[in-house]
Amino acid sequence: FFFLRVFLRQAHGLASWLVDWSSVNVGTVSTVPIASLVMQSPTGVAVSEDTLSVFVGDFDAGTIVQADIATGVVTRTLDAPSPGLLARSADGRSLWNTDVLSGKLRRLSLETGETSLTVGGGGGFADGNASAAQFDHPLGVALGVKAGEDVLYVADSGNHRIRRVDAVTGEVSTVAGSARGRRDGDADAAQFASPYGVAAGADGWSLYVTDEENDAVRAIDLTNRRVTTLAGAAAAGDGSRGFADGSFEAARFNKPAGIAATKDGKLLIVADAGNHAIRLLDLEKRVVTTIAGDGAAGAGAFADGNASAARFNR
Repeated sequence: FFFLRVFLRQAHGLASWLVDWSSVNVGTVSTVPIASLVMQSPTGVAVSEDTLSVFVGDFDAGTIVQADIATGVVTRTLDAPSPGLLARSADGRSLWNTDVLSGKLRRLSLETGETSLTVGGGGGFADGNASAAQFDHPLGVALGVKAGEDVLYVADSGNHRIRRVDAVTGEVSTVAGSARGRRDGDADAAQFASPYGVAAGADGWSLYVTDEENDAVRAIDLTNRRVTTLAGAAAAGDGSRGFADGSFEAARFNKPAGIAATKDGKLLIVADAGNHAIRLLDLEKRVVTTIAGDGAAGAGAFADGNASAARFNR
C-alpha cells in the first residue's frame, strides 16, 4: 500500500487529506474547524521528523500551528509573520518559513519557538549575506538533498527567480531566473513568471519548480545550470492554460502551486490550484495524470470519497 498525505487549504476549515493510491480514495484524517482553531488563512505545511506532528502556516494570523496528526489536537502556536510555505531543517530541530510580505526567510527553533535566523533585509532583489540579501514575496522553500550540503532553495515569486540559501550562514545567491517571462536555457538568462513552489530531486542536482503564471512545471539542472520546461502550456509552446492529462507536452495546468518529489526521484506531485486537483508527473514515462479532484470544483467545494468524486478548493 502506498499512501500520500496531502494537506490543502479549504475555504471553511483545515483538512488533512489522505490519498490511498491502492484504492484511489480520498479521506479526511482529521478536520479542525476554523471556529475551534481560529485559523484565518492556512498556507504552507510541513511534517515533523518523527511524522507525528504537522505544522500549518496561517498567513493572515501570522502564526504557525502545530497539531498532532493522529488526533488533530493543536499542541502549540508559533509566531510567524505572513508565513508562506514551510520546510523542516535537515536536523529536524528547526522549521523554515518564508515571510511573504516582509520579503524574508525565517528559521524557527522547535525547541524554543523563537526565530534563530532571519535571512533577507526586506522587499527587493539582492544577493549577499543574511542581512544584505533581499527577496520579493518569497513563497516556496525546499531543503536541498545533496549529501554534505545544508542549503535551501526559495521560489522568489516577485523577483521571478529561484534563490539558494546557505542554511548555516544565511548567504544568498541566485540559481536561475532573470526577469518575468517564459524562457528556457542558460540559468542566468532563463525566465519565470511568479514561481510558486520548489522541490529538490533525489539526485541532489535537480530542482523542480511550479511556474504559476506560465501554467507549467519547470526543471533546473544544477550541474549544467540549465532550465527546461517539463510539462504544461510552456512545454507545448502555446501558452494555453487548461486541464488535461497526457504526455508532458499535451498536459495542461492552471496556476500550479505546491510541489513535492518522491524519495526515489521518479514522481512529482503538484497541487494544481486553479484546477482544484492533485496531479502526478511520472518523470520516467513523461506523463501527467490526475490522482484527485476533477478540475471543476471551486469556492466552497469539499468532498471525500473516490478520487474522481473528491472535491478541493484551490
